Amino acid sequence: MAEDGNQKRNLMRERDYLSERLPEVMMERQRLKAESEGLKVEKAEATPERLKSIRRRQNYIKRRIGELRTEHETVTGQRRSVNEQIKDLKKA
Repeated sequence: MAEDGNQKRNLMRERDYLSERLPEVMMERQRLKAESEGLKVEKAEATPERLKSIRRRQNYIKRRIGELRTEHETVTGQRRSVNEQIKDLKKA
């Protein structure tokens, strides 16, 4: 019985962590998308030296957004799984 309580407590902590992480991932994606849009505007009038750093930053942003998209999908799946496990423990 005590083991079930510990497992449930750990699952609830995991669920709380995942619930907190999702908005952070989404906010970072939004911030990077906004930065990317700003760089597109700046790119139109940039000097050749600045153009190189803009392109490098845009490449970073593109890759990072992809990684955040993957993390979002993973965290969402983990949260669903944890919720199912909690539900199963409540039934037992």
